[in-house]
Amino acid sequence: MKVLNCQTLGQMCEAALDGEPVFIIRAQDKAAVDAVKAYVRISHEGGGRNIIRSSEMVDRIHQWQLDNPNKVKVAD
Repeated sequence: MKVLNCQTLGQMCEAALDGEPVFIIRAQDKAAVDAVKAYVRISHEGGGRNIIRSSEMVDRIHQWQLDNPNKVKVAD
């Protein structure tokens, strides 16, 4: 299986989105929960409508980190 890192995934997404830059946060990133929580807060303050979906992702990432503590690390 090919190793897919965030850079590779980002390139794939950008190709699918006609060159639009993307930023990927993986659940294994120790900062992921706080980063997505901040995104939810900022999005909500700006009138964002994706609050429920984003909040659910925080819960999913947090649960994954609890279930996989040996895979959680500071981003490299």
